[in-house]
Amino acid sequence: MEEMEEVGFEDYIMGDGVSLIEWANLIEEILPEKRTEILIEKDLEQGFDYRKITIREL
Repeated sequence: MEEMEEVGFEDYIMGDGVSLIEWANLIEEILPEKRTEILIEKDLEQGFDYRKITIREL
């Protein structure tokens, strides 16, 4: 966790504006409680270009 503090990671996720974090589930314990999650799922059985997009307000 020390490395994240060195690069100002908290400034990115706690500051004003929008931050997009891929694989955010790996750092869920330090994310703000109030946030919007966007989940993009691929299902090859539905076709190569199929995507299911879910948006949740937490």
